[in-house]
Amino acid sequence: MSDNYYRMIFESSPLGIIYFDENGMITFCNEKLTSILNMQKKDIFSSNMTDIFTDEDMQNVIKTALSGKPIHHQINYHPPGKDDAIEIELYCSPGASGQGSPHGTVCILQDVTSRVELQNALKLDEYRLEALLELEQMTEAPNAADS
Repeated sequence: MSDNYYRMIFESSPLGIIYFDENGMITFCNEKLTSILNMQKKDIFSSNMTDIFTDEDMQNVIKTALSGKPIHHQINYHPPGKDDAIEIELYCSPGASGQGSPHGTVCILQDVTSRVELQNALKLDEYRLEALLELEQMTEAPNAADS
C-alpha cells in the first residue's frame, strides 16, 4: 500500500493519533488529536510529551510507554484554553526497530468525557434508587409490626 493510503487513514481517523520517539519528542499527530487537546499542530510538533501532559498520572503512562511496554489508561486532562477538564482514554503501543529495540511509541486517544459523565449519572441514579428503597423499607417496617 502507498504512503498516501496510510496518510489518509491517519488523518481521517475518528480517534486522536500521536507518535513520539524514544526520547518523548512528538513527530506526528493527526487533526483529531489537535481537536482533543485544543492545540495547534505547530504547538504539538517537536514538543516533548512530558511538556504537553504535565500531570503525574500521565507522566507515569509516558514513562511506561517509553520503557517499551504497551499501556491502556484513562486520564483527566485539562486542555489549554478550556475551562473544564476532559476524560481521555488512551492506548499506547511501543514500536520496535528491526533489531527489536524500542523505536518510539504510537498512542491512540479518545475523548470519553460524555461516556464518563453518563456513567457517573447512572451511578448517582442507582445510589438514589437504593436510598429510596431503603427509606421505603424503613417506613413499611413499623406498619407491618402494627398489623
